[in-house]
Amino acid sequence: MTLFLTFDELQTCIAKVKCGKKICHDLDKIKKFTSAEEFFEDKECIYWVYWYAENVIKGRWPEAEPLILTSAYYSYLYALNIIRSDWAEAEDVIKVDPISSVDYASDVIKGRWAEAEEFIKTDIESTYYYAFHVIQGRWTEAEEFIKKDPEYAYLYSVTLVKDRWVEGEESIKTSPNFAYLYARDVLKGRWVDAEEVIKTSPESTCFYAMEVIKGRWVEAEEVIKSDVESTYIYSADVIKGRWNDAEDLILTSPWYSFYYARDVIKGVWPEAEEIIGSRPETLEFYQKLRKETH
Repeated sequence: MTLFLTFDELQTCIAKVKCGKKICHDLDKIKKFTSAEEFFEDKECIYWVYWYAENVIKGRWPEAEPLILTSAYYSYLYALNIIRSDWAEAEDVIKVDPISSVDYASDVIKGRWAEAEEFIKTDIESTYYYAFHVIQGRWTEAEEFIKKDPEYAYLYSVTLVKDRWVEGEESIKTSPNFAYLYARDVLKGRWVDAEEVIKTSPESTCFYAMEVIKGRWVEAEEVIKSDVESTYIYSADVIKGRWNDAEDLILTSPWYSFYYARDVIKGVWPEAEEIIGSRPETLEFYQKLRKETH
């Protein structure tokens, strides 16, 4: 890369930064460089150059543009904040980076960017956000890709399909968490075909009972009882009372023993006082609870 600043010119740039209103937080590091070569070899060089163009020059810096063009991300930012328009010379650089492509389409082009779409479709997160932010609707050409990922198949069904998306269900129901969320947010009821998968996660099982079944899920309670947090939540928010069969697990945790006493028993719990007293913090809260309930 051609060095477009001499060391003396770099010192002039530093002086302009020091006199300006915006502060470059890495200025002390830059001031320690002893040559222009050292500056350009630093991995943060491109950030400093972009920052200088935006905050000191407040416009295009033609001599720096070949350096900016080595980065898809900084090319996008340069187009957005400095050129304030599309930058044809940078588009071949930007389009091969899915994340920067979505940002460029959304913020600079403000619409679909056909030339970048094949690259965008190589990254599942970028594919979803392109559909959501740029197309603002279903992207049928990308659905074969989206439907293979449980998280983004769920998000796509909720935010873009806005209905049951059968094509994505095989993937969604491989994930206990997203299967439960899909049942809650899309099907708005039980999803029997996914329940065996949901039952592999105590947390998802607990919330499926609470938010989908809206009551006890007896067949899954052994799963819930394998996790102390889920056991406490299920007792407090589903059973809404003591769960005698699960109290041995609760009694392994000072904090959840206190929460169970406070929110389920709603008073002192003599059997838990030893474990609660094993931590100063939980003991302090429990003593306040004792005073409040007696």
